[in-house]
Amino acid sequence: MNIIRFVINRKTFISMLFIALTMLGYISYRQLPVEILPNAELPFLIIQVASTQEVDPDYMEKQAIIPLEGAASTLEGIDKIESSADRRQGMIFIYYNQNVKIKYAYLRLQEKVSEIKGSLPEEFIVNVIKIDTEQLANMFMSLQVRGSGGIDRVREIVDTKIVQELENIDGIANVEVFGGRQKSVEIILDDAAAEAYRITPSQIRSLIAQNSQSKTFLGQVYEKDKQYFVNLVAEYTDVREIENIVVRRNGPVLLKDVADIYVGFKEEESFSRVNGKEAVTIQLVRDARVNLINLSHETRTVIDRLNKKLKSQDIEIVIQQDTAETMEKNIDLIIQLAIIGGILAVIILYLFLRNFSLVIVIAMAMPISIYTAFNFFYAYEISINSLTLVGIALA
Repeated sequence: MNIIRFVINRKTFISMLFIALTMLGYISYRQLPVEILPNAELPFLIIQVASTQEVDPDYMEKQAIIPLEGAASTLEGIDKIESSADRRQGMIFIYYNQNVKIKYAYLRLQEKVSEIKGSLPEEFIVNVIKIDTEQLANMFMSLQVRGSGGIDRVREIVDTKIVQELENIDGIANVEVFGGRQKSVEIILDDAAAEAYRITPSQIRSLIAQNSQSKTFLGQVYEKDKQYFVNLVAEYTDVREIENIVVRRNGPVLLKDVADIYVGFKEEESFSRVNGKEAVTIQLVRDARVNLINLSHETRTVIDRLNKKLKSQDIEIVIQQDTAETMEKNIDLIIQLAIIGGILAVIILYLFLRNFSLVIVIAMAMPISIYTAFNFFYAYEISINSLTLVGIALA
């Protein structure tokens, strides 16, 4: 009774409180990340075994699959293990019970694989893969670049004039290009020199990977209660950087001393042609924390600008798939259904209650409660997706 009396006696305060919660909720709604599906971890992990050369599947099974299966089977919470092998790679699927937290299971599996990796033959490369819906949803847009003059010309324009523009968009995590001949570096090891210095192909592969992953610390970024360290990852830009990799410190011995290094092009693995014009495909990967719809609008603006700029060179960028467009349609449809449902609810209430003032109060309570809920969404980092919107509409 005291609470009810307090609310009735302080109508101005209560009104201002609800107005403030509603306005803050609207601001929170504008800041929420938008995605097709909520992030969820799938209840299985994958151990991938890749071979640098073709091998007999029976050899891969005995030398790699069975030892890795044995190491994985010692972990707790596993429901079943399935594996397959061919001449180039093997896959081990590890399915977990429902009560197992995949994040911690992934770390424990990585530890087990790291322990046994050193005892496997050197031609095998082993990786542990965790798949979640966030990874699946991050591929948000697929583009096709069409043009005349041959596939090499189109690929060259994509690499030099389009990729960098797309990478500069805030929220784009990665730009992947498919089609055309990609530049490559071929390293042919001198067997006699390698044997004299006791250098193996796996050591050279490891050194190249280590040098390409070197990082330079740039600073720190703060977001709410989280702290991120920003590093610049180095990449090879000149073949001389690869030639001068030190493979033996005594001497020193450089990579060019034990191998011949050539710059060329990879063999084309796919071909695409539209209306007689060669085509190159671009996949855009987004940052998981950005608003999907806002990023799509910004990307489309950049694409329109690039199309105007490259029109004189007979190059056109076409959007083949945009998940944000589907999400935007879903949001519009759910909002439309929610509004229709709210109006019908108010009409039904009026027909039964015949009290216009009471119905108005209930009608105002619906948008206030929805926008107030968005404050909790923002506080607990819950995204706007199809499931959360349907839940709000039903409520």
